[in-house]
Amino acid sequence: MADTIPVRVVDELDVAKPGFSRIAPAVTGRPSCQISLTDPDACSMKTRGEGIVGYSVQTEVDVKRHLFVDYEVTSAGTGRDPR
Repeated sequence: MADTIPVRVVDELDVAKPGFSRIAPAVTGRPSCQISLTDPDACSMKTRGEGIVGYSVQTEVDVKRHLFVDYEVTSAGTGRDPR
């Protein structure tokens, strides 16, 4: 079996190429070379060896009343203590 890219995939990439060119300056201007197309304030976060663009939300809940007591939104990859 040859290692070739199917014609269908090449055609799809040709169609998408103008969109890539439009966002290229924004991508190259960021340290992670990633952007979020839906939220420009989202940041690249490392999670279990991979990176995703988004936020980390930590919550504190009152178990008895089932209410949120506190929350923190951050662009850090995890809220776990590294100890």
